[in-house]
Amino acid sequence: MKIGEFVKRCQTTKDTIRYYEELALIKPDTSTAYKDYNQKNINDFQVIKEMQSLGLSLRVIQGLFKVKRMNGCGSQSLIHDVTNALNKQEDLLRKEEKRIRDQRMHLRTLIVELQSLNKE
Repeated sequence: MKIGEFVKRCQTTKDTIRYYEELALIKPDTSTAYKDYNQKNINDFQVIKEMQSLGLSLRVIQGLFKVKRMNGCGSQSLIHDVTNALNKQEDLLRKEEKRIRDQRMHLRTLIVELQSLNKE
């Protein structure tokens, strides 16, 4: 399929697809005069979007795709790298969650103090 059909199926833009191509995340068939996209490209796009939704950066995703292409989809090295990336993201989220919880507690304390001043 051509890029127009591909972006319609993926509900994205040509610019996004071209950028992913620059990063070697999406690799259409270029053996003809036109780029030809297939189901594998759609699957790769969906994986990219899922990883982004988990908070992984395109740089991290790019590294994981490189390992996938070198060692295969079910390879131990890919599983190891994906697990490490997800563990790091989980740690970042845990820290962010704690920071937000602490910030909320601080805000709650300030609100209570301000409300007590308003009653005087």
